[in-house]
Amino acid sequence: MPFVHLHVHSEYSLLDSTCRINDLVDLAKSVGQKAIALTDRNVMYGVIPFYRACIKAGIHPLIGMELSLDNGLNNDKMARSKRSEDMPALILLAQNNLGYQHLVKLASLVQMNNSECVPLSQVKHYAEGLIALSGGFDGPIDRLIASGNDDRANQLVAGLHTIFGNRFFLELQRDGNDRKSEQGIRELGRRHSIPFVATSSVHYLNKEDAKAHTCLTCIRDGLKLAEKPQNGRDLSFKKTDEIVRIFSDIPEAVTLTEQIAAKCQVTFSFDRVRFPAFPLPEGVSTEQMLRAVCTRGVKERYPVVTGQIQTRLHYELSVIGKMGFNDYFLIVADLVAHARKSGYMPGPGRGSAAGSLVAYVLKITEVDPIKYHLLFERFLNPERVTMPDIDLDFPDVDRDKMIEYAFEKYGRTHVAQIITFGTLAAKAAIRDVGRVLGSDPRVIDRMARLIPGVPKMTLDKALQESDKLKTLVRASTEASDLFELAHRIEGLPRHSSIHAAGVILSDQPLTESVPIQKGHDGIPITQYPMDILESLGLLKIDFLGLRNLTFIREVLQRTSTVQSRQLTIESIPLDDSKTFELLSDGDTMGVFQLESDGMRQVLRKLKPTEFEDIVAVIALYRPGPAQFIDQYVRRKHGEEKVVFPHPNLEAILKPTYGVLVYQEQIMQIAVQMAGYSLGQADILRRAVAKKKRELLEAQKKTFVSGCKQNHYSEATAVQLFSLIVRFANYGFNRSHAVAYSFVSYWLAYLKTHFSQAFMAAYLTGIIGNSDKTEATIRELRSRRIQLLPPSVNESLSSFEPFGKMIRFGLSGIKNVGNGAVDVLVEERGKNGPYKSLYDFCRRVPARKVNRKAIESMIFAGAFDEFDVDRAVLLATLDRALSLGEEEQKLNGGQTSLLMPETNDEDYMNVPPLSAAEKLHYERETLGFYLTAHPISEYRFRLPEAFVTVSTAERLPEGTLSTLAVRLEQVKCIRTKSGQPMAFFSSGDETGTIDTVCFPTSYEKVKELLRDGEMVVIQAKRSVGKERNTPQLILMRAISLNNYLSERQATLFLKIDRAHYHSQLLEHVKSAIEKTPGQHRVILYYEESRKTIELAPKYAVRLTKDFIESMRTLLGENNVMIKRDELQK
Repeated sequence: MPFVHLHVHSEYSLLDSTCRINDLVDLAKSVGQKAIALTDRNVMYGVIPFYRACIKAGIHPLIGMELSLDNGLNNDKMARSKRSEDMPALILLAQNNLGYQHLVKLASLVQMNNSECVPLSQVKHYAEGLIALSGGFDGPIDRLIASGNDDRANQLVAGLHTIFGNRFFLELQRDGNDRKSEQGIRELGRRHSIPFVATSSVHYLNKEDAKAHTCLTCIRDGLKLAEKPQNGRDLSFKKTDEIVRIFSDIPEAVTLTEQIAAKCQVTFSFDRVRFPAFPLPEGVSTEQMLRAVCTRGVKERYPVVTGQIQTRLHYELSVIGKMGFNDYFLIVADLVAHARKSGYMPGPGRGSAAGSLVAYVLKITEVDPIKYHLLFERFLNPERVTMPDIDLDFPDVDRDKMIEYAFEKYGRTHVAQIITFGTLAAKAAIRDVGRVLGSDPRVIDRMARLIPGVPKMTLDKALQESDKLKTLVRASTEASDLFELAHRIEGLPRHSSIHAAGVILSDQPLTESVPIQKGHDGIPITQYPMDILESLGLLKIDFLGLRNLTFIREVLQRTSTVQSRQLTIESIPLDDSKTFELLSDGDTMGVFQLESDGMRQVLRKLKPTEFEDIVAVIALYRPGPAQFIDQYVRRKHGEEKVVFPHPNLEAILKPTYGVLVYQEQIMQIAVQMAGYSLGQADILRRAVAKKKRELLEAQKKTFVSGCKQNHYSEATAVQLFSLIVRFANYGFNRSHAVAYSFVSYWLAYLKTHFSQAFMAAYLTGIIGNSDKTEATIRELRSRRIQLLPPSVNESLSSFEPFGKMIRFGLSGIKNVGNGAVDVLVEERGKNGPYKSLYDFCRRVPARKVNRKAIESMIFAGAFDEFDVDRAVLLATLDRALSLGEEEQKLNGGQTSLLMPETNDEDYMNVPPLSAAEKLHYERETLGFYLTAHPISEYRFRLPEAFVTVSTAERLPEGTLSTLAVRLEQVKCIRTKSGQPMAFFSSGDETGTIDTVCFPTSYEKVKELLRDGEMVVIQAKRSVGKERNTPQLILMRAISLNNYLSERQATLFLKIDRAHYHSQLLEHVKSAIEKTPGQHRVILYYEESRKTIELAPKYAVRLTKDFIESMRTLLGENNVMIKRDELQK
């Protein structure tokens, strides 16, 4: 007897099912079932993957949903729970495509509704085309009967029967031992002549998965397994014979499942383009409009429109028209035009779209495909119809405004953002299951730490790669059970989120075909992810927020402070020699794509002289093609002969010195040598990228045949095809490289010519990143641009040019929020500069700028201009705040009335902060040292042989050097053999460098290895294994104070016979007494051969003048300074 499962939950009933769709369909097929339904709770996430899996397996798919119902008949807790999974639910199955559309409507309603349920009054409007099942144990009727509400159950059955007619069925479920409600269900069925259908609520495939399913629900509910009530139900996927046996007393209920399945016939059409219509004047077609706009645009872009340009434009427009993409280009052009009009400064282009002349003349991109020899077919291939893909870059602060514009312009019901799913990754599965099981936290933590935190890591892979993990899993039943359960749920969807960039636009209201749910800021998100939406023919545009566009705009805005008018992007020349000098020096901190240490090294070797060099280096500087960088550099500088794979390829490869760099070069080679069209060449490019044997063989045959027809030998053809296949591993999209090189070049130009504005904007953009800010401050010093400390009377929220200097932004101070800064600046603008701490507290409400914020500003030096020590300001702060609040109350909350100033005598009398204390608190509030570094005050007392950190970084590998540094981020560990060692950062006023202390040195210096310790070290220059960056290996160390006070130097004075007389020795003694310091003095009397160390009170400072005076008194050769070595 056939049976069809009509009540089935997949993995997309989030955290309520372990049934993975492909496994579910495979199991149904393997046990001989011909059809199966999908009925996830309140969502349709899995519908299309389920449909495709069923069609592929030859199984009939039933599209359905379990819908949480507000039946309107009761208001008890159970029926009106805040959690949708606790509410009673109906099973709805789509009979036809109208039924599918109504399911979509209901899925959208329930997700957009705050109560996460739908009342019967709304269900009624969408009942046509739907079959309804009563929901079984979780349905409203069973629940009413179980709670003794028979009359209300009867009313509900009558209501549902009226709504659905003969398409309403009463479910009988026998998943557990409790069958109390079945008698009542049967009685209602007989009373209303409603057939019974046998169902089994499926939440996992095998009985062995029951515990894993319970774990999932515990993760969802925040419970431990021991706290979860057990209902004894078997929610596994049951085979037909088991269902037949369970329902042997009512076989017609089993047979009915097949009859219902036969009534459900939903089909989907894929890859049918469904773009929204661009608003047009009456009587004008989209083709006419697009051509007209392009005709105007091409004249604006090109002073002289050549035949080549006209031919290319006509060709592109014809391809776009044949593919049906006219509306698409008009919509994208409208979006970019709105951004430009609104001052949002869209990017120059991205990806293969930069190869389109139509996109260029529509001002969608800023890349001239004619000038840069870019290929339209890399973007749209007339011989292989695919959806166009134009990604749009906007300043990151304006991206949401652009999405809102699209939402309003193209219809609130036609636009949505796109869903994505977060899954239970390996580490998360271990931690979540461990919490649910109540496992030992130490075991959970250790197991999680043994799983590498790398993309696509799985528990199986981690177990295979880690012997320690294997040992741990085998060590105890607890660990083994934890790992096994985590393995069962690993990879299941855990939650939904929003795609980082994608926005969908539809030709009809989305809920005609795609279910939606709540998103952010009133913009819904689709219940289908991106790949499914595209397969359904919906238009997807990526709205990307690019921080570097915001950065460029902020730099441009600041250029008006150093010249009469604001610079524009369009006015930046692409052949500026000084910009290429900056790039050649590797001075590219803050320059998009060019600021990594490795890229800087490449730029120093390459020494770019033209824009094309930037394009090439961006394409080459990636893991695969990086091996060709040196060859490219040598050939550019004439150090290696340029060789081409074939003489006829010179025109294609000459711009890159014979090195294959771009994907487009593959296409051009295929056209030149094998007679391909550009469309065919793009298909070849795609084929070699996929590396599928059958595709490669077919392409190779075609390529070789084409080469032979063009009179090339078979050997040449095979050689070239092999080159193309190898190149597929590292080829880069030239269109994208050119487009993004514009952003890189613009930033390099701005840094070259407007370094003050550039650095101010850059510092603003990295507020909160103390490491980057410190590095930037060091670069400011090298550029001789002074960074002024924060000031309550001069600073804004952001870092800003200030004369020839830069003023620190108040938002860069910890505990000072943007809101507080806005209040402070607004008050200052209205009523003038603050005159004292008291004046500040009187005028700025403490509820807006609290004590913590003011304290942090004092520590950071923002109140220094009042000429009151920071310690005094801090001690007086509470009194100033109290008086300020009192005066504000007296004036009815008015904070800016002119009041008599408080006398200076009201400041507390406390000792000032020492220099060290100032620096300490400065670092606490800013995250770095601004006015000085603790080491810098000792620099003049250190030998010239000492090197700085920045110098040590540039020394040859293996060089031993001595440095005075402050230790930070000290981390002590043990090696595999149990020996102690340490990693830390060594810093001075020129920078920081990673440092390693191996076990051989550790024991000698371990007492010094503390955060904040200032030490003198001897260390060997090395290279870090992980990041290939400079590091030091510590050999010896001594406390800086000890070095300076005891071990730095000793002054030896020799008293020979010629200088041994009392008057001269009195002069020596007087000079010593006048130059007190920390260096010991030892006298050697030649006559008596005695050596005497003078008492500590006679220690001296070894100044240049003092040493010269000693040599004048005692003779050049009788004065010697011995500098002590570090402890060995």
